[in-house]
Amino acid sequence: MPLFEREGRTKRLTSVGEQLVGYARRILDLNAEAHQAISSAQTTLIRVGLPEYFADEFLPRLLLIYSEKYPNTQVDVRFSRSSKLKEMVDNGDVDCALLLLPGARKSPGDFLRLPVVWLGSSKPIAPSGPLPLVTFDQNCAFRSAMLEALERNGISWRIAYTANSLADMKAAVRASLGITALIVSNDHYGLNPIASLPPLPDVLVTVHHSPGTPPPAVRDFMFTTRALFNTLTESAWQT
Repeated sequence: MPLFEREGRTKRLTSVGEQLVGYARRILDLNAEAHQAISSAQTTLIRVGLPEYFADEFLPRLLLIYSEKYPNTQVDVRFSRSSKLKEMVDNGDVDCALLLLPGARKSPGDFLRLPVVWLGSSKPIAPSGPLPLVTFDQNCAFRSAMLEALERNGISWRIAYTANSLADMKAAVRASLGITALIVSNDHYGLNPIASLPPLPDVLVTVHHSPGTPPPAVRDFMFTTRALFNTLTESAWQT
């Protein structure tokens, strides 16, 4: 069917041509919409390792801010202890990880230092006998910090319970099996601070990633994490 007709030296659309132009515009709009939908559906995945200590307070804030800034990036978070997280980065199991290093010296990847406090249940520990401790296994840096502080001050101790997770640890302390040490928190993890014991070294929060320049998505995550940490003051982590 004719789409154009002559009008003097020029051409103009016929009524059929005008009808076809309307369909053509709708086709082009639908094509642009399909392209946008498919492009938006392409997400980037980054794997991040975090200590359990950040699960309750820090992680929700971080994921909210990051998802708003980078909606096409999916974050896979894995929790473990810092020693294990470092191994996971070195083995390529995660792209980057936040590490907690009690008493460590300052390094270029540092975010900040957080105080560490002794914590116990509402029921006081009996003063007689070695001080019962609730800790992770021998690979835990917090365990080493506790033992060094007690031995330095001549306080006898015993391992009363070896925990496998932060929830496990808190449950054992609430059950008055012993005391432990954790980084400060708004509610101290529901436990009671103990001021009568020797002070513990601050914990260094640092980032660890594989050698070389990290991919853009990982770099964006690290920048977002650093910016969020910079908005936190020490008082935000303790009552």
